[in-house]
Amino acid sequence: WMDVPDTSPNFNAARKKHTPDTGNWLLDGSAFKRWKENPDLLLWLHGGPGCGKTVLWCAVIDFCDSKASTGYAYFFFDARSAEAALLAHEKLVRSIIMQLAHQCDGIPVALTDMYARCQHGSRQPPIDVLEATLLRIITSFDSVFIVIDSLDECSEREEIVQWIHSIVSSASGKLHMAVSSRPEPEIMQGLRLLSQLTEVSISGHRIESDIRSYLNTWLSQHDAAKWTNTQKEMIGAALMDGADGMFRWVALQADHLIKSASPRELAKRLKSLPRDLNESYSRTLAESLDPGNLKRFLQWLAYSRRAMTINEIAEVAVIDFGDNDSGLPVYEADRRFADPDHVFSLCYGLITEVEGTIAHSCIIPEVIKLAHFSVKEYLISEHIFSGAAANFHTDEQLSHSVIAQTSLAYLFHFDKSTSLSEDTLPSFPLAQYAAEYWITHFHSAGFDYGNDGALQQLSVQLFDPSSSYVMRNWLCLYDPEWPQRGVEFFNLKLNKFITPISPVHYACRIGVTAAVANLIKNGADFSHNRGRGRSGLTAACNGGHLEIVQLLLTHGVDIDAGGYSGTALQEAASEGHLEIVQLLLAHGADVEVRGGNSSSTALQDAASKGHLAIVELLLAHGANIGAGSGINRTALQRAAYEGHLEVTQLLLSHGADANEPEGSSLGHALYVASSEGHLEIVELLLVHGAHVNAVGGLLEAPALLLASERGHLGVVQLLLAHGAHVNAKSSISQTALSQASAWGRVAIAELLREHGAVEVEQPNFVGFCSACSISET
Repeated sequence: WMDVPDTSPNFNAARKKHTPDTGNWLLDGSAFKRWKENPDLLLWLHGGPGCGKTVLWCAVIDFCDSKASTGYAYFFFDARSAEAALLAHEKLVRSIIMQLAHQCDGIPVALTDMYARCQHGSRQPPIDVLEATLLRIITSFDSVFIVIDSLDECSEREEIVQWIHSIVSSASGKLHMAVSSRPEPEIMQGLRLLSQLTEVSISGHRIESDIRSYLNTWLSQHDAAKWTNTQKEMIGAALMDGADGMFRWVALQADHLIKSASPRELAKRLKSLPRDLNESYSRTLAESLDPGNLKRFLQWLAYSRRAMTINEIAEVAVIDFGDNDSGLPVYEADRRFADPDHVFSLCYGLITEVEGTIAHSCIIPEVIKLAHFSVKEYLISEHIFSGAAANFHTDEQLSHSVIAQTSLAYLFHFDKSTSLSEDTLPSFPLAQYAAEYWITHFHSAGFDYGNDGALQQLSVQLFDPSSSYVMRNWLCLYDPEWPQRGVEFFNLKLNKFITPISPVHYACRIGVTAAVANLIKNGADFSHNRGRGRSGLTAACNGGHLEIVQLLLTHGVDIDAGGYSGTALQEAASEGHLEIVQLLLAHGADVEVRGGNSSSTALQDAASKGHLAIVELLLAHGANIGAGSGINRTALQRAAYEGHLEVTQLLLSHGADANEPEGSSLGHALYVASSEGHLEIVELLLVHGAHVNAVGGLLEAPALLLASERGHLGVVQLLLAHGAHVNAKSSISQTALSQASAWGRVAIAELLREHGAVEVEQPNFVGFCSACSISET
């Protein structure tokens, strides 16, 4: 449920470059001593690219680990690839929560409260709830040390700096936080607004001892044993002289020097060392004997959506982007490397192998990453054009296009009913990634990017009826509508796809506009409901693909026809696609039609999801604000239940009845808002005349009983202040006090007694009221 990324492989990889003396200058310095002795003081370590910030942080983390009876956690932002989990502020917060939780005696109360608030894991917590939970966990410790590396590689710099301000000022003398980054202006300006800040700049003279220690260790290892002491002294002197505080530059030169086959070659390399990282990368790339594969490997590693294994990256080589009759990339089995480890030779100095976890897999293999963020920066920078490696320049869209084309060309190899089976699947290491991620790379490439005819042609071809086996095998590997992965599901999906597959549904659902246009041109039927019971139009509306919706409406599809999940308007309203809702209404979509098995309206669906602008638009088009009464929850009940304050305000301002439907087995608005602890909504409903003692739910319980049972102290106080009957009973004689006592809500039980609650004999089915209150049609 918490979906926490593991950044320990980054720590372990940096630890290998760490020597016993690394970082002593930092740990013994006055700034560090002030930080460890003064909570709420932020330590900011900053320096340029490749200066060894991550390696230095290993020493700080070791210090934190050595502190008995304190909590500590760390997180490494990592922009070397496009793995969202290593770039997002939210993932940082989730990771720290779970690291600290594992150091507690039992599960922290703050974490169990968040879990309960999120319907026992059926919903994901918003970022403000995660941040509040983390703060509660921190304050449960005597002291906590948090170390964060590479703030500059976070994709949400403004948000992360704001959060640092908030948590440092709110931790009440419990938190020691340290962060590192390059001295980027927005980070520098943001952090320097803090009154409690101590800075350490990594300059050449400070890091010199760490570089020298690293070099001495490296020169004493087996690979350097072929050199004499004199030669080792020459190497050390040359690298120290050219380092200029760049740890990464020294490590890269060491990697290249180790390949010297003779003293003469070693001397030649030492005399012509590159001046900086950019020149180092330029030489490495320009000397490649296989530039085509090298460039594609680097594009994959820079923009893959998850960590990649060596076998997966090596498999990229089987796709031939050269000239052929079709002009498209094609699968050529004889291009496969005899040994996947050849990738290491080809990418020497540019990649590294680290521990890692492949998404959704129990297997934890070694994964391949770019050796440093500066490699990616060089590939996409303008600096590359000034050297001999200009042909290696890439950018985000081009790289995504290459990955999407590679993936589709790989999938087109499986063009027979017998192409894939449970036995042969391991022979195609890239198949699972290609099947699962080609869609996201396709969209990230930009549909019209550079008139990318090859990518467009491949995507259109996939949905052509002549490619039915390719499509079937792709969906067996990964079906966007049935996303279970792996061999254990492969045969299940083979059986599922005995019936014909609908290219229409998948092209519309995924958003391949050119494929939809081609299907229309060839007379495909867009009215059938296949794939989750959706027609082409409802599938496009669910996926948020405006161009496809426009295209289908232009060709006269039935705008109010419903699939299993509802009409096109319901799908768009539920998913929050405002422009599509506007388009459908402009074409006359009926706001009250319920499609398929759906018993709700578009207004109810939008209110449930908190889509304020869509709710307002539907009301303006005459949507029935009371629809759902007696059948399922009204728009007001749904908004109140989910905690959408602004939507609740809007519905009440448009005349929604705060007491409708009183006595409902599903609970009126006050009942459901109280049960979920939405204090502001409870107050708003009471202001609008909600009956504080009205009963609801299957057990005909008052709101006070539910709020007491769930532990919502603020709501209980508010209801009592508005005259809630403290001894009111449910239909099975439960009271607020009996439920608060049964669920261990000590503070609430005491409050109820202070307001005159009397003890009653404990009824049976103590938890039944709570269970019944959360069901929703």
